[in-house]
Amino acid sequence: MEFKRKDRQVIEYGIVAVLSVLGYLILMWIFTGRGPFSHNTYNSYALQAEAWTRGHLDLGENYSYLELAIFNGKYYVSFPPFPSYILFPLAFIFGSNTPDHLLIWIEDLVTVVYLYRLALRFIRKPQLCALTAIFVMLGTNATFNLLNPWVWFAAQTLCFMLAVMAIWYACEGKGGLSLFLWACSVGCRPMQALFLPVFLIILYGKECRIELREVAAVKKKKPVMEEEEDRFDRRPEDVAAEVAEKEAKMKELSESGADSAAEEAEPVTELKEVIIRPTLLDILKKRWKWAIPAGIVALSYMILNYARFGSITEFGHNYLPEFMEAEHGQFDLFYLKNNFHMLLNLPSFDGEKRMEIDHFGNLNFMIASPFIIFALAMIIVMLVKKQWKLAAFDGVVLVPCSAYLFVTIMPKTMGGWHFGNRYTNDILPWLYLTVALALGKAPEAGKYQIPVCIFGMCLNAVGLVVVYNGMYIV
Repeated sequence: MEFKRKDRQVIEYGIVAVLSVLGYLILMWIFTGRGPFSHNTYNSYALQAEAWTRGHLDLGENYSYLELAIFNGKYYVSFPPFPSYILFPLAFIFGSNTPDHLLIWIEDLVTVVYLYRLALRFIRKPQLCALTAIFVMLGTNATFNLLNPWVWFAAQTLCFMLAVMAIWYACEGKGGLSLFLWACSVGCRPMQALFLPVFLIILYGKECRIELREVAAVKKKKPVMEEEEDRFDRRPEDVAAEVAEKEAKMKELSESGADSAAEEAEPVTELKEVIIRPTLLDILKKRWKWAIPAGIVALSYMILNYARFGSITEFGHNYLPEFMEAEHGQFDLFYLKNNFHMLLNLPSFDGEKRMEIDHFGNLNFMIASPFIIFALAMIIVMLVKKQWKLAAFDGVVLVPCSAYLFVTIMPKTMGGWHFGNRYTNDILPWLYLTVALALGKAPEAGKYQIPVCIFGMCLNAVGLVVVYNGMYIV
């Protein structure tokens, strides 16, 4: 009965998490007019998918309002191609008018389901799992992307979903599917490649197994006193005398037992948990097929890139006119100083002490996504609780996250038209994993998410409505 009650709670709180995200999307639809059946103006991926159905790699014409790569006089989509893989079969039916808004809503709901399931792997309380999943979905800057399938945001939203799913299946030990989804996420946001080592560490941990093995041990015979019948009619003084006599006899037997320990010992075996760690060669022999699906996806990217731009690593961004004409190109250390300031930019206020919202002025990424602050705080909690292995894994995750942030401040732009600091949203699935692990060890800290989550939800909801409705400062 207890199991059924627990199982029912898991389902109920999962529904709560999904309905929370759906309710948020509906509310933002009301405020901005962007619903599941809206038309997508900046539909580069749909145009590319439609071109593929006609047997063309280029778009055939210039769309001046889109960021297109120009190479050998032809116009190509300048973004990583995987979202067009999803739209390709739909393009046979809808052409370039694929239901992009509806698809992004579906992606949002799939994402929260997997976030919830991922938390359930480590946290016993389903209500805490639901809270954590809602926090990272609605209390961070990821909300700005959830509503809008414009080419810049569609790839990030799809990447978020694929990364969460890949992490989930890695924790399940399903390496082939996990690496396949990771490869798909790289086709949305190429710097997701930085997280491959974390996947391999998780999958290696799943390959290690615990076995019960017999080990030699020595068992000593202990002096045993005969138990006397516990009679209710004994007088207190008789009981006291018997206790004193028993203690004296026990002392005598213990001393005699200590002197003849060797004689009293007898060899025995006992079961003990032993961790079996396979070698890298063992894993390669056993799991080499895991690499096939991811390898096929990666190969498709390389073929497509080479067919369009003559390079297996070029997906078109370097052929955007704005970067070709820039003195320092697309990526350069020259941009570091200004972009680092944009990464940590604090809010500005007008003469009446009201916060100014700018559609091109990046906001400090930890203010826009306070979940990051909570994640760092949970790492400190793990250190205080001396959860060294868990803290060490968190440190491993922070390495590619830090590298990712460094990469985000190297390009000429820092996200363009948006509220917050959207490039940094790509590290959220990984920080979510560290939080879920930590809350599994310290669930009492979960309640402190609530005020931080409310802050993040309010800030990003206001910023989203202001920017999408064009009410920002100019």
